[in-house]
Amino acid sequence: MSDAREQRRRATPDDDATARRLACTEFRRPLLVEAGAGTGKTTTLVQRIVCWAVGPGWDLSAAWLAGQGGTVDDERIAGRVLERVVAITFTEAAAAEMARRTGAMLGGLARGERPRHLPEGVLPGDAEDVARRARALAGVIDRLVVRTIHGFCRRLLSRHAIEAGLAPGFAVDADLSRISALAHELVAERAPELLADDDAVSRLDALFAHGIDLEDIERALVALTAADEPAERLLRPDEQAAVDTLRSALLDAGRALDEVVAPLREARGGRRVKDELAARELADLLEALGTVRPDAPDAFERIVAAASACETLPGCLATWSSRPDRMSGTARKALGEQALARLPEPALRFRGLLDDVRRLRPDLARAARELLAPLLEELELRVAHAGLAGFDTLLARTAELLSDARIAAEVRGRIDQLLVDEVQDTDALQYEIVRRLALDGADESRPGLFVVGDPKQSIYAFRGADLAAYDEFRELIVEEGGARHRLCVNFRSRRRILDEVERLLAPVMRERKGVQPGFEPLHAGRTDGAAPGEVEYWVCWQADENGRAAPENTRAAEAVELEARTIARDIRDRHGAGTPWSAFAILLRSGSDIDVYLQALRDEDVPYAVTRDRNYFRRREVIDAAALVRAVVDPSDSLALVATLRSVAGGLPDAALLPLWDENLPAIASRIGPDDPAALDAALAAVRRAAARVDALAPGIPGIERLGHWPSGVSAALTHLAELRTSFRVDPPEVFVEKLRALSLLEPLEGSRYLGAFRLANLERLFDDVLAALGDERADPETLLRTLRRSVAELLEAEEARPEAAAREAVTVTTIHGAKGLGFDHVYVAQLQHGRRARGGADGSTRVRRRARCRGVELFGEPDAGALLARLQERDAADAERARLLYVATTRAKERLVLCATPHGGNAGRDESLLGAIRPVLDDEPLDARWKEARAAGTSVVHDGPRSWRFPALDRRTPRRTPARTARPDREPPVDAWLESADRLAAARRAAAAHERRPVGAPLSEEAHALLREQLAARDESDSGLPEVVAPDDAERVARAAGTLVHRALERLPLGEPLHRALAREIARLPQAATALGLPDPIAERAADRAAELLERFAGGPLGALFERIAPHVVGREVPLVVPPAPQDASGPVGYRAGVIDLLYRDPDSGDLVVADYKTDETPDARALDRRATAYAPQVGAYRDALERLAAPGRTVRAELWFLAAGERREIAR
Repeated sequence: MSDAREQRRRATPDDDATARRLACTEFRRPLLVEAGAGTGKTTTLVQRIVCWAVGPGWDLSAAWLAGQGGTVDDERIAGRVLERVVAITFTEAAAAEMARRTGAMLGGLARGERPRHLPEGVLPGDAEDVARRARALAGVIDRLVVRTIHGFCRRLLSRHAIEAGLAPGFAVDADLSRISALAHELVAERAPELLADDDAVSRLDALFAHGIDLEDIERALVALTAADEPAERLLRPDEQAAVDTLRSALLDAGRALDEVVAPLREARGGRRVKDELAARELADLLEALGTVRPDAPDAFERIVAAASACETLPGCLATWSSRPDRMSGTARKALGEQALARLPEPALRFRGLLDDVRRLRPDLARAARELLAPLLEELELRVAHAGLAGFDTLLARTAELLSDARIAAEVRGRIDQLLVDEVQDTDALQYEIVRRLALDGADESRPGLFVVGDPKQSIYAFRGADLAAYDEFRELIVEEGGARHRLCVNFRSRRRILDEVERLLAPVMRERKGVQPGFEPLHAGRTDGAAPGEVEYWVCWQADENGRAAPENTRAAEAVELEARTIARDIRDRHGAGTPWSAFAILLRSGSDIDVYLQALRDEDVPYAVTRDRNYFRRREVIDAAALVRAVVDPSDSLALVATLRSVAGGLPDAALLPLWDENLPAIASRIGPDDPAALDAALAAVRRAAARVDALAPGIPGIERLGHWPSGVSAALTHLAELRTSFRVDPPEVFVEKLRALSLLEPLEGSRYLGAFRLANLERLFDDVLAALGDERADPETLLRTLRRSVAELLEAEEARPEAAAREAVTVTTIHGAKGLGFDHVYVAQLQHGRRARGGADGSTRVRRRARCRGVELFGEPDAGALLARLQERDAADAERARLLYVATTRAKERLVLCATPHGGNAGRDESLLGAIRPVLDDEPLDARWKEARAAGTSVVHDGPRSWRFPALDRRTPRRTPARTARPDREPPVDAWLESADRLAAARRAAAAHERRPVGAPLSEEAHALLREQLAARDESDSGLPEVVAPDDAERVARAAGTLVHRALERLPLGEPLHRALAREIARLPQAATALGLPDPIAERAADRAAELLERFAGGPLGALFERIAPHVVGREVPLVVPPAPQDASGPVGYRAGVIDLLYRDPDSGDLVVADYKTDETPDARALDRRATAYAPQVGAYRDALERLAAPGRTVRAELWFLAAGERREIAR
């Protein structure tokens, strides 16, 4: 069946099963799996990795290693298998999750457990062999290469930095702060030269006339450098292909419109009507465009000039595209009814193109290019010299690097399997990288390619996600002998929810190649209960004075307020009935109204966690902490001083600002520090004088009596400022930042406020960033200051930090984009009636736009031909993306889906809301009739088969509003409360001091060592087998060295070789090995003799025979073991206990894991041996218990002591 026919056919559960099986068995042919929402794409990726690793991948690596000669053991095979698997994910969190789940699945196989949902028969037949391989793979899981595309590119470029044109050891400037600093320095240095050059001055004048200043120029240079846009390309932007495509688009759209409006040119009324003029202008424009040669140097400017010459046409296009009924009677008569009905569509299409072209300012773009090009060229050199690269540079240089056939072949030679996740969210450049890695070169040299994605969930067009590039890549996979398969069985949502998703989206998600995929139904795969799920629509209309629905009179703000309050109350009520907070999620299209929803949650005492909130630099605690750092590092920053003193760290009231400034505090405070010890005293005196003035004015200052202690807070803040400035000068960065945190008290004060855990996470992130900046030898304090000032002043977008436990104890509030990949029992999709936030338009910024078939540069909002085409494609993609956004939002729900859809009456014109995307379906719903039915029944809910409709304005119970929390207690806390709090603090300090004295780690055998010391002291026996028990005399040193030599010899023994032959070889090595221990020659000789004697006894005794019998079942020798300390271990280590297992094997008779510990003690009789066994029992028992908890839950682990000198084995009872 052809791919086109396969694409048109709906996928069935049988197709789903086929796709899952092929993912685990087909490792040579390229595979593209389109995984619908909730179908378990991550599980499929993990299953593929595991099936490859324990099956063909293992065999391939084992054969290769065998061909290289030398010892081939499981660990070497496992390491090679995993390091030749490369998985590329969309986010670092997804990469970590994939690695974690791969390790967990391998661990389960190692314990003999069959993974859930794994197709039958995809693993090798021998279960024990699979378990053995899985154990080895799980032990080296860190060798698996799972990275984001940027992480993968960075690693590759680090190997080939010179070939890629990067400095060896280059650094990625993630937030572009260092490149911004270089741009700032460059512009500052070149400004005098520019102002002395007449041509440069004229270019600057052109930019300044449009409101573009030097800071805008700096930002433009940073954007172009970060995008790896070469300066020479900037000077020749209008490539012929892009100009020709733009011209053709205008001609095609114009001709389609001209076919409809041509009769208007012949219309005759009493006077020439404007529609006739517009039709003639259209004909003139098409004629002018037809004469433009795309290869002419001024082709782009001529296109813009022709479009700009139209005067009447733009206004008429607005009427033709939206309200043709408002055209003159003469024009309507000339067109006729059929043409009038056809007119809006071609008019709207041409109007969008023409408006974009008419808005262009070629003169400004030319001035910008000529001014920026030489600056950009120099900035490129400085960035290269500094060894910096942006994220886009990683992609561009990797694609360029892989164009070298030799390097590409070398990289392919290191990869056996390449997996790519979320492929629908990538751009043309990333597809190019994957193509060169897996679809170029000879077939036999290519790695297996497995890509997973879902074009229906492609919602990142604003980040460059390109469905046209996706479609081309999908076709390329099929052309190269690959196949496309689909996963359609959903394990997340209930059947009724999936049915509603299909009802809403199947009619509107119609396939348009490169723009919109066709809808694919999902089949319910959940088997945990028969509940069909719930679907609810909430319509937040207001009621008029007669109780009737009033959509026309419902203001958007009122609808949002009612929506937010109803959601909050519903969550609170359901939580009261037993549903955990973490089961709820509120999904928003954008964050514009998020504060309304958060306030409603606060009013109902509902805890919430805002995920992926990019308002980090808008948060009060971040602004205050940034101000503190600036006040310390830059004593002249008076604004930072004010912000610090007014923060919770100082408590300065506004009423004291003027008195303090009258006392010249800013000037005095600028001198505070190690160079002027008297400045602090002068500042404190100024505070006292200002406080006296405030006290005199107190009767006229409302609320000042509650702030009577502010002088103490401000004085303390100034005192700490002095200490911190000294610390910044003399202390290492780690010490300075720790003092910054401790002295400011920002963390405990902010942590005690509402949502304190989130405030603490934000502060921790900021202090970590400060430490990283100060500790980086490439950076300097000026760079840190500039970054903090710019970030706060411009409210730069950055994601908020989030406490780890937040999701377990709070309602999730996030955007639809932020919810991708997540699932919740109850999902409220809010704001369906909201239009989209403008993205990707002409906003005055500078960027490089890349799409599948075009690329270009936009300077200060002015695009070249390629950038304009890309912008038009992005706009088209954004319109189609609305349906996909709704698909993602609705498929997050597991049990209940609530759609807050509030249509407004008289909604004319272009509707860019999510509600508009499904309006063809919802327009048939009789909402007014349902309102009347609910009102007549005295309720707010109407049930309609599988769904229900709720009108919150009809709720009889009004959502409660709690007063805002206030920090104005009626009285001070009683003294007893202060004393009790002080006692608790003192106790906590003592506990913290005791905790600090505890070691980080300790040996697992510590208890056994202590017990043996006690026994030896009581019986006056010597101990020659336990390290570090008594002071080492010569005999003790000999015993220790002999024990070390024996352990090493037994660790090296080849398990497949006869024991006597192998031990003879090890005994021959003993003298050399003893000398290598650094012991005096007499001691080394005696140690070698003693070790030889012990090994000979071992070989000739029952323990040697046992060792040969279990050799095929050995799991490991000298196995390191690290476990967390037991909770009741209050005086032990705080981090871990560690030890080494001498021998770990599986009992060939019972299958139990056995921990064996070698002992080289020489004991005179059986009673002495029993006493030693009792003393050692806790040590080997601790190994056994730890292994049973960590590696084999539910399975039996036994423990043994092997006394080598006596040739006896003692099993340790529990």
